[in-house]
Amino acid sequence: MLRSNRRNSALKFYLNGKAAKSLSGLTDPAGRVLSAFDTAVQRASIGLKRRAGPAVSRAVRENFGIKRNALSGQNLFRIEEGTSSKGDYLSIWASTRKLSLIEFDGRWGGPKTPGATASIEKGRPQTYTGAFIAPGHIRGKPRPVIYSRIRGEKKVVKYGRYKGKLREPIRQLRGPSPFEMVSGVGGYPAPLRTHRTILAELSAFYINELQRQFKLAR
Repeated sequence: MLRSNRRNSALKFYLNGKAAKSLSGLTDPAGRVLSAFDTAVQRASIGLKRRAGPAVSRAVRENFGIKRNALSGQNLFRIEEGTSSKGDYLSIWASTRKLSLIEFDGRWGGPKTPGATASIEKGRPQTYTGAFIAPGHIRGKPRPVIYSRIRGEKKVVKYGRYKGKLREPIRQLRGPSPFEMVSGVGGYPAPLRTHRTILAELSAFYINELQRQFKLAR
């Protein structure tokens, strides 16, 4: 019931129709959906929609070295409703914009160290040789970011203390996007674990809630 979809829909969860019948088990011997099923779906889907956002945030933080405040209030994930030939569904929309590397527990010990470190995968810090932390912008707001120099290319500095000098240009380093972290596309371990964790939590909740609401509706 929970699956990847094209574009920005990282996960799609079917609530009813053919795609959901096998999960709920709420059909009569003839294979027809029982009359109380629609009522149960409506009630269970309300609870599922409330649970989906926190479930995504928890799963991402379990597998990636990113803090809660880096995921909240940024419109990185959105729960949407839709209908297709397979039935009604909830879709987890995820931004495809790559996040600044510093959001993944980015650290730097100064010029005498090999470089800045970050933990894209939780608990597995990686050193980015020659990288350093300096003032920058994240989503339009002044924030420290991790930079690296672009080797083999030099440009004349136009502003600041090094104006007029020939120096290697720098670029901001970035980690995965919310879509890459949740969809599991590419088959990398951390995104796959995240995808499966969300699937397990939402599926377990929906089955239990759907069956409970079905009993009440009958």
